[in-house]
Amino acid sequence: MSHPAPETPARQLANLIGSFDPVLRKLARTARAALRRRFPTAVELVYENFHALAISYSPTDDMSDCIVSLTINPMGAYVTFFDGARLPDPARVLEGNGDQTRFIRIRSASDLATTEVQALIDAAITQSRIPLPEGEPGPTVIKSTGLREHHRGMVT
Repeated sequence: MSHPAPETPARQLANLIGSFDPVLRKLARTARAALRRRFPTAVELVYENFHALAISYSPTDDMSDCIVSLTINPMGAYVTFFDGARLPDPARVLEGNGDQTRFIRIRSASDLATTEVQALIDAAITQSRIPLPEGEPGPTVIKSTGLREHHRGMVT
């Protein structure tokens, strides 16, 4: 009796993104592609639970080293800057008032291409305590997944 081959991380991530409603699914795919182009050598860390999917970009496979994260949930899409409280933000595009993280809401992948957001990404990369690796494309690593429940904006 043969066993099916295990799913690759890329396939698992595609399935996770595919569980959202069509609008969020498209936004997740296009925003992820934009971030992947910006962080080609980063480790892409994937965390999922019953209501959100987070795709983080890190120089290592340790979540504490993450630079930015794309989060998709039934309420929308966000890019979180893990050390955002220290980023220069003269245009005041960052939201949040925590001690460390800040985020931007995105409505389309083009939101990531604005001069202000690109400057934030550049600053976040510069201030990262561990530089991004050079060379080969970084892997996608599924760190955790949970059981999904039906929520507005998601398909079960």
